[in-house]
Amino acid sequence: MLPRFSKEELLTNAELIAYCKNPTPELEQWWKAYLLQYPEEWQNLEEAKLLLSALQEVLLQEQKKEDLERLRAVLQGAGNSGSQPGKWLKANARTGKWILAAAAVLLPFMVYFLGLQYWEGKTASSQLNAEKKQDSIGPLQVITAADQVKIIATDAAGKKTIRLPDGSLVILNKNSSLHLKENFSGTNREVYLAGEGYFDVVHDKKNPFVVHVNEYDVKVHGTAFNVRAYPGDSVAETALLRGSVEVVMNNAPKGILLKPHEKLVVHRQLLPVLSTDSIKNNLEGRPEILRIPITVSSDGTTILETFWTRKVLEIPDESFYQFREKMEHWYNVKIELLDEEVSAMRFRAKFQEETIEEALEALQLTNTFKFSINDKVVRISKK
Repeated sequence: MLPRFSKEELLTNAELIAYCKNPTPELEQWWKAYLLQYPEEWQNLEEAKLLLSALQEVLLQEQKKEDLERLRAVLQGAGNSGSQPGKWLKANARTGKWILAAAAVLLPFMVYFLGLQYWEGKTASSQLNAEKKQDSIGPLQVITAADQVKIIATDAAGKKTIRLPDGSLVILNKNSSLHLKENFSGTNREVYLAGEGYFDVVHDKKNPFVVHVNEYDVKVHGTAFNVRAYPGDSVAETALLRGSVEVVMNNAPKGILLKPHEKLVVHRQLLPVLSTDSIKNNLEGRPEILRIPITVSSDGTTILETFWTRKVLEIPDESFYQFREKMEHWYNVKIELLDEEVSAMRFRAKFQEETIEEALEALQLTNTFKFSINDKVVRISKK
């Protein structure tokens, strides 16, 4: 029988840390067995993986061995100062803010624990390290109320992890931007997103946190959710991990409430609306809106809507048309599907460090198509 871990224990679990660094088949089976035995721990495990991935990227910024010695000294000092950090963490866990508490308390410990493995096992070439850094979640950028920072942006080279003035955590995907509303603070919590971001919002019943995108607003008081709303994409979606959110469409009389493990998908192409006094179509139209369950990986251990935070692109039995835009953002290319037959081809796949050529060649093993790449434009057609 496998041991059951608390939320705090998951963050220092050697198997989970190793899984976040390198999800081998053996480790995937281990955690799959854990969830089969404790299915109610699924959400806690997912949140721990997200935090560990973010913390792991912070330690990668420590480039000098003397920094590690300094952290060892800090750790030894913390060890001699009693059990106050543990008590503080336990108290905050009761309030439902265990992720933020863990981030604040465990950061030096995690840097030491993972950093030691990093420095002792650092044998890869500088070129490979540079390639991995390009796809990094990035260093933690802490923004205070006194800062003048209003826009945080990423390009095709990597992602960013941001701590907002109210304490909320945001992981920003590639080619995305987050615009903080003027005078953002604990009582004025509004941001504008273009692209994709994972949000872990500090609870505040009196002051809602609002994410504005083109088609709708996402209103929350304290929760974890993912928003994907790239300009130009055919679909925008909001996926809820825990808590509750209200999605309010532009000009809608009321919002749509999401429950944990649900997502709202907005198809941006307009659907015709029938007029009340005739059969003629209303040219303004309306977007198609679906409320559906979030997508879970085939082994049942991971939420695919947030898989990008772990530098892995997974395709869960989708057609070329369905996952085309995900690949475009992942590889910073434009993909043109030249045949309906190709658009309908379905795939299951997982990519991590493969190039766009290697990914497409792997997909060719299960379906017959040809492709050409010219100046970051990928054209795909049937053979």
